[in-house]
Amino acid sequence: MTIGSSYNYPSQAPGLETRNKRSPSGKWKARFPNPPDLCFDYRALLEQPGGIARATDSSHRICIIGAGITGLTAARELLRCGFTHITLIEQSSRIGGRHLTVPGSPQSKASHTPFEMGAMRMPLFNREGESPKDGRSLMAYYATIFELALSDFANPGSQWVRSTGIYLREGSLSKPATPQMLIWKNADGRTLPPGEELQAVYAKWRAFADRMTRHVCDSYASEQWESVWAAIVARYHAISFRDLVSMPAAMRFSIQPACSLKARATLGSRR
Repeated sequence: MTIGSSYNYPSQAPGLETRNKRSPSGKWKARFPNPPDLCFDYRALLEQPGGIARATDSSHRICIIGAGITGLTAARELLRCGFTHITLIEQSSRIGGRHLTVPGSPQSKASHTPFEMGAMRMPLFNREGESPKDGRSLMAYYATIFELALSDFANPGSQWVRSTGIYLREGSLSKPATPQMLIWKNADGRTLPPGEELQAVYAKWRAFADRMTRHVCDSYASEQWESVWAAIVARYHAISFRDLVSMPAAMRFSIQPACSLKARATLGSRR
C-alpha cells in the first residue's frame, strides 16, 4: 500500500485562507482538501486530550468482531477513552483484514508482481507546500501517530514510474495496420505524453481535474456542499473517461433544484 499524495491542490485559491478560519460555531468543519463525504474535522476530534470521549464506567466489557483496520482503530480509540476490558475476535490467523499485500505465487521461487488485496493508495490531503502529515485527514493523523512511511503515488505517466505504456483507441492510433503501444517517460515530471492526440487527451483531463477541484474548493464544507456533491455525482458517475475527454468544455456550473449538475460542457472541443 502507498501512503502519500503527489497532487498539488490549489491551496492558494482566492479567499481560501479566509474561508477556512474556524468560528466557534464551525470549529468542526473539515478543511479543504479532504474526502468529499467527510465534511467533519475528525482529526481535531481525535487530537483532543484523552481522545474522543471519557468513559464514565471503565469496567464495561466490550467485544469487537473483526481485527481489520476498523476493528483495530475502534479498539485503540475505546482504550484511549478509558475502557480496559476490550476483546477483539478475528476468524483468520492474521490481523489487518483487507489491508493485505500478496507477493505472488507462494509455490513459485520466481519473483512476482505484488498485488494489493484492499486499499492501494491512501491520500493525506495535504496542501501544496505543507508537510504531508499535516494534512487534516485521518490517514495523516494515524501516519503521524504510528510513524508510517510515506511515498509518492506511482501514478501512470508520473515521474515516479519508469515508463508508462498506453494503447490509445485499442492501439489503433492513426490507423496503423497493427495495434501500437505508446511509451511515455516523464522523469522530470513535466514531459508531455507522446503524440498530439494523446497530448490533447491529457490536456483535457488536466483542465477538467483542475477546474473541478477549484469548484469543490469554493463550496467544500459549506451549507450547500451536500447538494453540490450530490449534483457532481449525479452528473458524472455514469460517464466513462473516454466520453469525458471528448465532451465540450464546461463554461459554468449551476445546481438545479433536483440536485443535478447542469454543465453546459465539460472539457475542450470534440475531436
